[in-house]
Amino acid sequence: MASFRNKLFSFFYLCLFLILSCGLLQSMRGGSANIVLSGQRGTQDALTQKTNKSYIELTIDTLKKLITWDWGKTIYKKPINKILWQAIKITGIVAIMASLFSLIVGITFGFLASIYEHLSSIIQKTSFMLLSFPVFIIAILLISVFSISLGLMPPGGIEHPLWFILPAIALGLKASARITLFFIDFRKIEEKKPYLELLKLYDISKVKYLLFNLFPNIALPIISLWLIEFSSFLAGAAITEVLFSLPGLGFLLLKSIKSYDINLLLSVIFTSAFSIFFISQLQQSLENFLSKKKAGLA
Repeated sequence: MASFRNKLFSFFYLCLFLILSCGLLQSMRGGSANIVLSGQRGTQDALTQKTNKSYIELTIDTLKKLITWDWGKTIYKKPINKILWQAIKITGIVAIMASLFSLIVGITFGFLASIYEHLSSIIQKTSFMLLSFPVFIIAILLISVFSISLGLMPPGGIEHPLWFILPAIALGLKASARITLFFIDFRKIEEKKPYLELLKLYDISKVKYLLFNLFPNIALPIISLWLIEFSSFLAGAAITEVLFSLPGLGFLLLKSIKSYDINLLLSVIFTSAFSIFFISQLQQSLENFLSKKKAGLA
């Protein structure tokens, strides 16, 4: 009950911080984009449109938009909720595919490094090398090789049926490297525990040990790490979406900032913040469950 109450307070403080910050943003610029930009043109009619609302009034307006989840229209008179829903689907597809890719690849290479000791050093060095590359460098390399040179994948857009593959790989490669290194480190810790000596007496093969003894112990920590990576996919998708011309949440965020479309900006900020908050809370709940399980086994 206390844990739920703490999460509720955290959610309330998040909403309060975003509402106050967005109200301050509007009051500093004098209203929505079409009013501000028209006011800068200097015509008398445009200057009269510039809002005279106070900070409190602008904050209340933001609160109303949040409660009703009605963000109005963009500066190009298009309904924001419709654009936002499509962006959520695109970012969600990329994030889900990237997380699945990172989980499968990360665990696979973790197993390979554990079974074949001569590959362990190569896999670890490759993982560290991947972690040193920024996401946009990986994305550019993937486009250069698989789209421009080989012509196997589309360089961008969502028209092609396989449009999500390269963005998912670009986002998921670094996460897969982290999962692989985590798997290898966890295995080394487990191998120092006394129960492994008992298993050796029964002449259990390394593959059986990894599948039936190590993997059940490492599954929950990896899922916890995986959820952290998933939230980072949502937060860090902006550069990838711009490079691959995907109209997702990150692309909309940059577009709204560039054009100063305050309603679109608010909708993306709140959607991204809520998504990341709920995923982080799920990850924290999983960690608490893991801690209780370990305490029960002790």
